Amino acid sequence: METLSFELELVTPMFMGGADPNGPPEFRAASLKGLLRFWFRALYPDQLAEEGRLFGTTAGRSRVRLSTQVVNRVDGAKYSDRYQEVSYLGYGLISYDSSQKKAVTVRPFFDVGSRLAVRLAFLGPQSAADQEKVVRAFWALAMLGGLGARSRRGFGSFKVTLIDKINDLPFTFADQQSYVEAMQNILTGIVKPGKIPLPDQTCFSPRTCVVANPAAASALKAWQQIGQQFQDFRNYRSNEIAGDDHDLMMNYMWHGTESDIAPARAAFGLPHNYFFKKKLLHGKERPELQGGVDLWQEVKAGRRASPLLIHIQAFADGTASAVVSFFPAWLTPLTTDKKGKLVR
Repeated sequence: METLSFELELVTPMFMGGADPNGPPEFRAASLKGLLRFWFRALYPDQLAEEGRLFGTTAGRSRVRLSTQVVNRVDGAKYSDRYQEVSYLGYGLISYDSSQKKAVTVRPFFDVGSRLAVRLAFLGPQSAADQEKVVRAFWALAMLGGLGARSRRGFGSFKVTLIDKINDLPFTFADQQSYVEAMQNILTGIVKPGKIPLPDQTCFSPRTCVVANPAAASALKAWQQIGQQFQDFRNYRSNEIAGDDHDLMMNYMWHGTESDIAPARAAFGLPHNYFFKKKLLHGKERPELQGGVDLWQEVKAGRRASPLLIHIQAFADGTASAVVSFFPAWLTPLTTDKKGKLVR
């Protein structure tokens, strides 16, 4: 049985646990496997059968056994105000407490500096190609993703501090320049140039864009900077695109003016909610308005995760960079018309 072990260190807080969200945080193998499956599909979108064969289906067991261990846990306490400057990115995890007059975490978590171990065991005879695909999925998670809740907004970012075997994929970097050069080299091999239709799912394609912000003095500083940029972009007072979305939704909710397009910021994920306070506008009193854009699946509102991911990459020189990945894909699912043709 071939095995591969990694040791990780969190550079942003990780919110991961069991069935009780208010219980003690856990580093769960099942959650990690789900993330590996996501990145496997992102790397190999046309190999769904291979994903099932390697990671398991209802008809067959997984050929990859994952084990996780907490090497050293740094506890993050509920009601901590340490991360209030990234509260905009932490919706659902960080909330404003009126009694303390500040944003605080709403449940316990693994704090920065926690060290975790991951062991990948390949059961039975596996080809070198199969093992490489699984390791590449873990590499993509380490370079562009994160662990636990709100990982698409930078939470649960980690750096690999130890690997027990030499591998062609780089996991550690001296500084931002070495990271960018390595990513350019590897992503060029993953993403083949050419014109293709918009993918049906979040995956690497010629339309994929990965951008690294200038290096900051620390991971927290890099995270705060990208969080402020993200918030500014979504503010209709400071961004024309956000202003157009604001007007489109207000006209629909107040005047009933229908539109054949969704707000541009729906690309940050659905549902996409709006709230307009009661105010006097053009001599008329506009009532308080609440509404949004939902993704309807059959007869109920569904969800569409954002194709834009934020990751915080730490370097050996002590600096860190916010890395933003955009995976353009259809936001709405395929369905069929009366003739059985796939439409959107």
